[in-house]
Amino acid sequence: MTPMAVASGQLPAEVDVLIVGSGFAGLACAVALKMKGLNPLIIEKSESWGGTSARSLGVMWLPGHPEAPPEDSAERAKEYIAAVGGNRIDNAGVDTFLSYSREAFSFFEGMGATQSIFPPIQPDYQPELPGGVQAGRAMRPVVFDGASLGEDFATFRRPIRDNTAFNGLVVDGPEVREFLHATRRLGSFLKVAALMTKYAVSRLRFGRDRRLAVGAALTARMGAKARQLGIPIYLNTALVDLELDGNSCRRAVVRQGGKRQTVLIGRSLVLASGGFPHNPQMVAKFYPEHASGRHMSLASPGNKGEAVDAALRHGARMNADQSSPYAFMPVSVVPDRSVLPRIALNGGLDRAKPGMIMVDRHGRRFANEAQDYHRLGLEMAEKCADNGGECYLICDRAAFRKHGLGAALPIPGTAWQWERKGYLVCGASLEELAVKLDIDAPGLKETVQRFNKMAATGVDEDFGRGLSFYDTYIRSVGEFGIQDDVLGPLGAGPYYAIRLIPGDIGAFAGLRADAVGRVMREDGAVFNNLYAIGNDRASIFGGFYPGPGITLGPCLVFGYVAANAIAGEGAEK
Repeated sequence: MTPMAVASGQLPAEVDVLIVGSGFAGLACAVALKMKGLNPLIIEKSESWGGTSARSLGVMWLPGHPEAPPEDSAERAKEYIAAVGGNRIDNAGVDTFLSYSREAFSFFEGMGATQSIFPPIQPDYQPELPGGVQAGRAMRPVVFDGASLGEDFATFRRPIRDNTAFNGLVVDGPEVREFLHATRRLGSFLKVAALMTKYAVSRLRFGRDRRLAVGAALTARMGAKARQLGIPIYLNTALVDLELDGNSCRRAVVRQGGKRQTVLIGRSLVLASGGFPHNPQMVAKFYPEHASGRHMSLASPGNKGEAVDAALRHGARMNADQSSPYAFMPVSVVPDRSVLPRIALNGGLDRAKPGMIMVDRHGRRFANEAQDYHRLGLEMAEKCADNGGECYLICDRAAFRKHGLGAALPIPGTAWQWERKGYLVCGASLEELAVKLDIDAPGLKETVQRFNKMAATGVDEDFGRGLSFYDTYIRSVGEFGIQDDVLGPLGAGPYYAIRLIPGDIGAFAGLRADAVGRVMREDGAVFNNLYAIGNDRASIFGGFYPGPGITLGPCLVFGYVAANAIAGEGAEK
C-alpha cells in the first residue's frame, strides 16, 4: 500500500468510519481502527493537521501503565481522582480510562505509534491527597524527526511562536535548563550551540525546524503511523451537519473547498474536533460568568465547536456541569503587529521561582504562585474579576536575570527590547513600577514587605506556597537538581513585571458520552454509531486537573476504546 495521509481530490461518497478532527485523539482512533481491519477517513477543517495536541507539551497521564511503579494501581488512582474531583467526576468514564490505560499504552507503543520517556520526577498536581503520587503516572514523548512525514510535514501544524526559542526551535523538557544556563555553564552553552546549529540548517532547508519535540513529536509520530497505514486526511474539509435515522447517524454533511457534500456513513462517525474554546457564543451560553473579561486560548484557532453544535442540534446531551469551563493556563500577550495576538504560556518556569510574586490591581497577592497552572488560572479568573482577570507577575533584577519573565528569556542585553515592545514593564522602585502598571503602589509595597518577611522564615502564611511537593518540583524545572527554596525575597531594584491573563489549553465542557464514548441523547438513550473523544467529549474529571497530561492520556485511551467498540470487540472490564 502506498503511504498516504494528506489526501487531495473530492471525498468519497461513502466512508466506513468518518473521523472529524486530525489531532492526537482522532489520529489514535484512526490508527486503532485500521489495525482492526476497518477503513477510517479523517477530515480536518483547517489547512494544517495535528490540532491542539501538536502545540501542546505532549505529556500523557496514564495511571497503571506498564512502566508505572509497583505501588500504583487503578484503585489508588481512582482514590486520588475522587479526592481531587469529588462527586463531579464521570465514574463510568474514569473506570474505563483506568481499566484500559495499560492496554491502550501497550497497543500503541508496541507498534511504534508512540514512544515515551518516563521522567524520574513528575508528580500529580496534588500529590499530598489520598492516592496521589510524586512520580510515575506521567510520560513525555521522545523527540521525532519530521522527515518521517515525507511531504505531509509541510502541512503539519506549526508550534506557537512565543513558546519556542528563536522563533521556531521547540525545546524538549531537559533542554530547557540548558537554555536557561547557557550563559553560565560551558556544557550548557555547547549543547545549546549544537541545537541552534541544527535548527539553523533545518530552517534554511525546510523553512522550519524538522526536529519535533513535546506535543509536536507525540502527534507527528501518530500521524506517521497513520501515513504508513494509508489513512487519508482531507484538509479544508469541515463537518456542517448530520443526518440521522432514529438513533443512528447515516450521513454527514461536509463542506470541502466551499462546496457542500453529503457522505454516507457505513459504520460510525467519530467527533474529535477539539471542542469549542474559540467560540465565544458557546462559552457565553454554558458559562456566562466567564464570558466577560480578558481571555486567550492556546488551543488550535479552528476549535470553534461546530461538530459539538451539530450533535446538539440533533438531540445530543451537553455536559457543562464542570467545576470550570476550561483547562486554565496563565498566559501573557506579546505586543505585535500581527493580525492574530501572540500568546506566551506561563506554565511555571518563572512564577514559581524565588524573588517572584503575583499581585492583583490592588497590589495584593491572591494565590499560591507555584501551584499548578489550572488552579492558578481559575483563581486569576475569579479573584481578579474586577480587572478582567488580569494580574501582574513581578520580580527583582536578580530573579529576572536568572529566570526571565514569560517570553522574555534571561538572555543578557535583551530586556530593553522587550520593554520597548511594551511587554516587559520596568521600574527603578516598586512605586515607579506600580505607577507604570496602574496598580496600587502602597498596596504593592506593603505586600512585598510582608512577603519578604515570610520568605525569610520559609513559611508562606497566606497561601501555603512550598507546602506541596508539586511546588518544589515546579520550582526545580529548568534547574540542575531539586531546589527547595520555593520562597525567596524580592531584593533590590530595578523591578520587572509582565501582565498575565487567564488562558486555556482546551475546554472541559463537551458532549456527554457513555463508557465507550457513544454520545448520549437528551432523553437518556445513546446514539448507536456517534462517538465523541478528545475535547469534544466532556472531561471525565469534572473540570478538575489531577495531573500533567490529563487531556492527552484520555485521548489515547478513548481513541482506542472507541475503536474497539466500533470494531465490535466490546469494552467492558
